[in-house]
Amino acid sequence: MIHWIYQCDDIIVEPHTHRLERAHEDVSVEPKAYAVLVALLENAGEVVEKDLLLDIAWGHRHVTPGVLSRVISQLRHALGDSVGEPRYIATVHTLGYRFIGNVQRRQAIAETSVLSSAPIAAATSQELATMLDTRRARSATKRSRVWLVGWGAAVAALGLLMAMAHWHVARQNDDYAFDGDLHSAVLMHETRRGAEAHERLTQMQTDYRDQPAKLRRVYEADATFYMDEQLYAQAEQAFTRALQVSPDEPALLYGRGSAYADEGKIDQAVDDFRHLLALKPNDTDARNALGYTLADANRELPEAQRLIEAARLARPGDPAIEDSWAWLQYRLGHLDQAEQTLRSVWATNKDAAIGAHLGEVLWKQGRREDAQRVFNDVRKVDPQSTSVPNALKRLNP
Repeated sequence: MIHWIYQCDDIIVEPHTHRLERAHEDVSVEPKAYAVLVALLENAGEVVEKDLLLDIAWGHRHVTPGVLSRVISQLRHALGDSVGEPRYIATVHTLGYRFIGNVQRRQAIAETSVLSSAPIAAATSQELATMLDTRRARSATKRSRVWLVGWGAAVAALGLLMAMAHWHVARQNDDYAFDGDLHSAVLMHETRRGAEAHERLTQMQTDYRDQPAKLRRVYEADATFYMDEQLYAQAEQAFTRALQVSPDEPALLYGRGSAYADEGKIDQAVDDFRHLLALKPNDTDARNALGYTLADANRELPEAQRLIEAARLARPGDPAIEDSWAWLQYRLGHLDQAEQTLRSVWATNKDAAIGAHLGEVLWKQGRREDAQRVFNDVRKVDPQSTSVPNALKRLNP
């Protein structure tokens, strides 16, 4: 089977290993987002209809286009893209999405080409044996010290060559085993065999405990699965273990900060997002994440406003940032402004969190029937979302 690798600028995607790299750093996205990205890359330059993307990522399960919008937003964040001025993923109104970057495709190195190192070493051994026989025939009795030193060097070189060949094959086999195990865990998670997926990853943590790069990917996969399962405490712990292997890794700090926020540990979330901004002062997503977290906790609102305004300037029209801005207006008591912004975003992006925010604003305006209609729409869009129950808890403590 041929495996392809896709590259666009500094972005590398290896579907057969479920790997995404940007600017020489591994980037994590949820499995369904990865499936959508691969589909767009495979059809680069062409419009891929929404229904087809939904079918590719979610199979025949009944889901609404809102979940696709959320996934596209996640991909844009992962790729450093902008909805206002897209470089990679363009929205084709009412139809779907198109990957507009200059994509280069190349074949992944097959295992057989790696294993060919061993036959090369064997051939070299045969050539040296023939050389020995020839020199013996030329001088059966007079073997000079120079010849012996040369032969010793040749034998030493051969030994090194064969050792390197065996090491390279073993290393590549180890890489294939790792990628295979990780891919199996992803498939288990996708087929709702979460316990088996986590069990596989736990075993991999033991198998690769002496290989930091692989261990970090295992922990990050574990954390990503837990986030998808809304098990935020476990996700936070997995991100923490990953950060112990790769301290100050921005993607891991962002992930753990998000887990803390969803878990209700606001101080810890704020600390992680502040740390991330200290590492990357101009990171738009970090600004938005910290600004929204502060606004959601109804604290340090002037700082939240500065952060979200900067994010809006950097990525005008981004649904996640517009939602943050509207939620800040809600906290400031500007209900009409919050409603106007949320209605505009909800009309084009059926994300459960955005809809729940709109419903909560309407409720606070005293328009409970309108709020209930929006809440019902959110339930239809994403029946598994906790956004509406959380909103109702806040409204009816």
